[in-house]
Parts: sequence; structure tokens; C-alpha cells
Amino acid sequence: MKPSPTPAAAARSRATLACLLVWGVHALLLSLAFPLSELLTDAPIFHIDAPFHQYQMDVARELWATHALVGYDPWFGAGHVGGVNYNASAKAPALLATLLGPSVATAVAYKLYVFFAALLAPACVFPAMRWLRADAVSVAAATLLGFLLWWISALHWYHGAGMVAFVAAGYAALPYTALAWRGMTGDLRPAVVLALGICGALGILLHPLFPLPVIVTLPFLMLANAKEVRPRAVLLVALLVPLICLLPNIAWMLASIRHPGWSDGALSPFQKAVDIRIVFQEAMGRIEGSARGAKLNPVIWLCVAWALSPATDARMRRVAGAFVAGGVALLLFSAVGAWWPPFGTLQPNRQSAVAYLLLAIPAAIGIGGVCRALGRGGATRYAAGATAAALLAASAFFAVELENEVSTARTPHYGRPAPEVRGVGETARWLAAWIAANTSDEARVLFETSQGRIHDGAHVAGFLARASGREFIGGPYLFMHHADFWDGGVFGRAIGAFSAADFSGQLELYNVGWIVVHSGASKAYLDAQPQMEVLARHGPLAIYRVGYRVGRTASYFLEGRGRVVGRRMGRIELDDVAGEAVTLKYHFVAGLVSDPPAVLQAVYCGGDPQPFIRVLAPARRMTILFP
Repeated sequence: MKPSPTPAAAARSRATLACLLVWGVHALLLSLAFPLSELLTDAPIFHIDAPFHQYQMDVARELWATHALVGYDPWFGAGHVGGVNYNASAKAPALLATLLGPSVATAVAYKLYVFFAALLAPACVFPAMRWLRADAVSVAAATLLGFLLWWISALHWYHGAGMVAFVAAGYAALPYTALAWRGMTGDLRPAVVLALGICGALGILLHPLFPLPVIVTLPFLMLANAKEVRPRAVLLVALLVPLICLLPNIAWMLASIRHPGWSDGALSPFQKAVDIRIVFQEAMGRIEGSARGAKLNPVIWLCVAWALSPATDARMRRVAGAFVAGGVALLLFSAVGAWWPPFGTLQPNRQSAVAYLLLAIPAAIGIGGVCRALGRGGATRYAAGATAAALLAASAFFAVELENEVSTARTPHYGRPAPEVRGVGETARWLAAWIAANTSDEARVLFETSQGRIHDGAHVAGFLARASGREFIGGPYLFMHHADFWDGGVFGRAIGAFSAADFSGQLELYNVGWIVVHSGASKAYLDAQPQMEVLARHGPLAIYRVGYRVGRTASYFLEGRGRVVGRRMGRIELDDVAGEAVTLKYHFVAGLVSDPPAVLQAVYCGGDPQPFIRVLAPARRMTILFP
């Protein structure tokens, strides 16, 4: 006869079943909102950053065929070193696409990554609470809060916007932090050190900001629980674990350091507001300006107050206090961190969403404290009863919010109304077909990108280049190059600041044959230029042919003559090359060679801070290579 389980074991079993139920509801809602029927179809996710990430996956696949992490990308910005150096947050899907091979379409590989990242992220809360030795009620409450935060907070917007790795890494940081603290306060076995090293390496590969909530929270856990901390274990975690984390990532880190991307990244305005009021606005659940609050946030703070009260036992109160300190520190960083430009490149504002993930831990501990206080007497019991009633009322409200969030209704959402998979938008389909049918590869397309994502709500340049087989001046994203064009700004200044002669010189320098614009400033400027011919208009878009009145001849050669007969990642193929020396309208980068061998020089032209390729004594047929 089996012995009856202890009350604590029975409570843990009930909590586990409750957590499985919550995760099952999450899986069901996700399968409907995604929807699951689109997981293996050819329709891509086509919203905000998703097309850019899928372009980087295609780049990674092509580079991997040559066993390289970076290579010469001729499709954008008159040529640049691309690859992992421009892929900070989509290395995991790029690796997945490479491992799956060419038989699995990039769109399918990306959807598999997005779906399973979404499926697994909220499940990270459960092991975190178990490793923190929380009681059964707190474990179940944390799982529920993690589920709600995924759906009805800014995290859902970030996920839908393509910042899938950022959201998943935020959730993964919770159990990682708990396991690290458990190791520092207990018997730090080699298996734990190895697990921390391997999981940390995977977390950094997933997203470079993965360590931030861990680094912020662990010191507070150590301070709050100083008597439990083992100095030798702390030393091992602080020295050995980071080394193990970094070793598998050295290759892509060195490649990114050697070939830094995002040359104009300092200009990026995204998530860099400096305003301490953001902390209070988000705490009240407001969404305005740079604040991305959620109605769940005030409830989290109410529960946090209980976690720090005498209703919570001393040990868990110390744990809660450490996570509160870490969350507040991250909230302050999110609001004012961009004041210092180096921190501004981390886009601090987004970290407030992760801060509320950290705060979900003490909030859940507080809910456990409320439940225990209901069994006590006096004022504490009445306060706990009032809090419990407020939580039940809030739960009904959050259920309505959740129903709205997974619906197709065009009501305000935290994220994007369902479905997440909608395929290529009408504007991008039309534009890709028009470019393929009405342009040639003898010249480039100058494409005006948009911070407002007016092309079907997405950054579509990478998709257009792949679909049309044309080279683009600009980048597959904003703020990437000097040879770029977004929202009325081109080649480093406002389009209206160019004289007609200077602008024509820039178009000649980059061999631009066609211009696609959407902004009023760009259309007004180009309409006033006599050498421009309007070829098509479609919604806000206007497409111009360059130089039809002056008999311009398209050429990829600034000096000498020749033809570009082929281009792909890592190589440019030339034919009919003539001249004692030729200068190409492609950017020079260190490491370029030619076949057959020739002397390659860097030559600066037209105010571009990046030099162009000059070839001395070129062969008639030759290939420019980036080994």
C-alpha cells in the first residue's frame, strides 16, 4: 500500500496540473491566433521586422554554403559586408534554416521558429519558481502571470513586430537567474556549472541582451540572501560560467567586431526616449508617447506590495525583494538609460517589458501571501479578502482583454490582430511584380524605406530584392548605410537639400536607374526634376525612371568599361572589362580579391565615406571575391 502524499507534495501536484492547464490554454490560443494551419504553408509572416529577418536567413544560408558567417552582399547599399554582423537577433532562425536545408522554405523555417518560441516562452516561468523553492500557490500564480504578460502586455507587440528572440530571451532569463542563484547558495555541482554555461551560450546566441536581466537581478539576490551564498560557488559562477557562455559564440562575435554593421545605427531613434515619467506611466498601465504600459501592471504592483509585507515568510520576502530591486533597476534603465549614447544603442525602452517579467516573480509570491493571509485573523484577513476580491474582478477584465487580443477584430490590441500569418501584402506583391517586369539588372533601384512601415506595415526591401533579382540602393532595413534612403532623407541629408546637378551626380555614382518613393517630400522633389519620368503610381508609391530626357547610359563602371554578368553573396562576375584600370560602382571592403589575381585599390568618390573598388590591369573576364 502506497503511503499517502504529504500535504506539500499534494499541493505541488495540484500546482503542476494548474500550470499545465495554463500552458495548454496558451497553446490552444496560439494555435488559433497564429494559426496552426499556416505553419507549413508557403505564406510568410510579413509584418514589421519579419521580412528583414527572413532576408538575413537567406543570406545565412548562402554564406553557410561556403562555410562563412559574413560575406560580400552586392544587393544593397552598393555592396557591403553582410551576414551575422547585421543579424543580432535572428541568428537562431538562421541556424535553423541552415540545418533544415534548402528543401524547407525560409518562410516555413521562420514560422517554425516563431511558433515554437511563442509556445515555449511562458513555460519558462514554472522551472524558475521551482528553483526558487516557491510554494505551490506562488508557482501557479507566476505561471498565470507569465501567460498573461505574453498576451496582454508590450511583450505581445514585440513578438508580433518580429522581436521574437528578445521576448523569448526575456522569459528564458527567469529560470537561468533562478538556477544561477540556486547554484551559488547550494552545492554547485559540475553539472550545474555546465548547464549554466551551455544555456547561457544558447541565450546569448538567441539574443545578445539575454544576460541583462540576469546581471541586474543576481547581485540583489546575493545581497538579500548573503548568509546563504557560498563564496566559492559565486566565484565559479562569476568566472567560469561566462567563459563557457562566450566560447561557442566567439566565432560570430569576432566576425561582428571585425566587420561592424549598422554604420548609421547611432541615428536610429527606436526605443531611445529619455523620460523618467515612462516608469510611472507604465506602472499605471498607460500607453502614450514612449510608454508601453499594460492594464496588468497596476495589479502586479499591488501583489508586489503583498510580497514585501509581513504576510510573506522571511525567506521568500528576501527573494521577492531582490526581484523587485532588479525590476526597478531595469525600469529605471529603460526610462533614462539612453541618456548615455553607448547604452542608447541597446534601445533601453524595450527593457521595461522584461522588467515586468522580473516583477511577476514577486507578484506571484505576493499572491501566495494573500492566500495564506486569508486564514489569519484581524485586519490582515480583511485586507487579504479585499485584495482577493480585487484580483478576481481584475481576472474577469483580463479575460475580456485576452479574448480581444486573440481575435481578428480591428479593435485596439497590444499586439497585432489575428492571424499572425497573412502572407505577402498587396503593395509588396504589386511592387515586386512591377520591378521584375519593368526594370533590368543593368542599373539599381533607389528605394525609399519607411520608419512608419507604409509598405504593408513591414520593412520589405529584402523581400523585394529577392523577388525581383535587382540590386537596391538603401538597405533591407533603416539606418544601415550612407548609401541609404528613408522618409525623405537620402545619401546622408534631406533630399530637398540637393541641387539638381548634385543629385544627378549621386544617381550616376550609384548607377541608379529607377527610384521608388512614398513620402511627400521625395515626390515633390522628383516631380520638379526634368530628368525624371513618372512610370507608375500605386497608392502612396510613385516610381520614376532616371535620365530619360538626357540619354543616360546605365553602367556599373565609374572608370573604364565592362558589364556585370552575375552577382551573388560573396562574388561579382564581370565581362568585357576594358581599360588600364577600372573603378566599379561597388564598395571596397578589406579582404576582397579577384580571379584572375589583380591589384584592388580603395578609391573615395562622391562624398561617400566608404571607398569604391578600383582594379589595376584587369582581365577581360574576372570575378571579385570575398573569401
